[in-house]
Amino acid sequence: MKIAIENLNRVKTIKQFTHKKLAEKTGYSRHSIQKLFSYHKNSKTRLDLVVTVCKALDIDFPSIFDRKTENHYGHFMFSDDSVNALGTEYYLRNFVNRVQLEIKNSPRYSLKITTGLSESTISDLLNFKTRNPRVETLLKIAEGLNISISEMFR
Repeated sequence: MKIAIENLNRVKTIKQFTHKKLAEKTGYSRHSIQKLFSYHKNSKTRLDLVVTVCKALDIDFPSIFDRKTENHYGHFMFSDDSVNALGTEYYLRNFVNRVQLEIKNSPRYSLKITTGLSESTISDLLNFKTRNPRVETLLKIAEGLNISISEMFR
């Protein structure tokens, strides 16, 4: 999540957005926005908040998980209207479909072992009982599958 926060902070600074302005544009509280942009307090951040902030900053959500350098701001994928219309449900569905494809020939139990997540957390996610998971949970699953998080959402 650290890379995503660094990238979001970089874009926010370049586009001259304040936490207040992002809060107004997203409909989330300024406190929620501040928490997202804090390196130490974002472990409980939900997918919907991050997707919504990306929309407000006009950047493609999966691109925030790729390492960028100060001089490569142009490598962020900026949203066109069709991409910007995509929401949490779209990205979550892509993520779950990719997980199901990757574990097709192995039991869910193996995912539990590699991620350290409970079977119920994994099951709820894969059965769409969890509509707005923590980004940290998705990161653990991607890491457990040894696939970059940005690829999991595409």
